[in-house]
Amino acid sequence: MARAVCNGGILSIIIAILATFLCIEFSRFIEEHTKISAKCLSYIGNNSLICLCLHLFSLNCLDWQKVLTKLRINNISIGIVIANILWVIIMSFIIKNGIKYIKNKIKIGGQKNEI
Repeated sequence: MARAVCNGGILSIIIAILATFLCIEFSRFIEEHTKISAKCLSYIGNNSLICLCLHLFSLNCLDWQKVLTKLRINNISIGIVIANILWVIIMSFIIKNGIKYIKNKIKIGGQKNEI
């Protein structure tokens, strides 16, 4: 399991607060100056929880090394990264579209639920 260990104490808290402020200001800059990047980052942000869950599932449950060995891919480390990225993209697409499909099929108050 990944974890961060820092012996800085109060310095770590100050740095965390400053880093959060920096991220917020950077996000505002992106939103004001580049519309294409803002749309892309907004899409990623809307799907980040699904991506995180799929990534953690992949790390804990899937053995990519065995899969890539059976597929005879030589560079295992790059293969694992690419396989994880593809896994997350494909499964998040399936999950998002599956949720939309299910919501459209559920009738609320005698009417179809429109999304």
